[in-house]
Amino acid sequence: MAKVFKALGCGQRIRIVQMLREWEGIDTCCDGVLKAFTRMCDEIEVSRSTLSHHFKELENAGLIVCERQGQAMQCKVNEELLAKMKDFF
Repeated sequence: MAKVFKALGCGQRIRIVQMLREWEGIDTCCDGVLKAFTRMCDEIEVSRSTLSHHFKELENAGLIVCERQGQAMQCKVNEELLAKMKDFF
């Protein structure tokens, strides 16, 4: 849990998790993935490299799960972990 809370110690990462939950189910195949990534960069006002770093930190903490689909990555929030966090509190 310490790893999870450390990852969420950054407000931008919290916003990324919120955005991924809001956007779940929206078709993001092919060009949609790139557009979503660009939109996220614009909304939280970070560079692409910074956003990539945040994604990696969230993935390492288990908060998001990323799967490669061809050349694109599909990322979603680990709802099971969020449920465990809710039970923790």
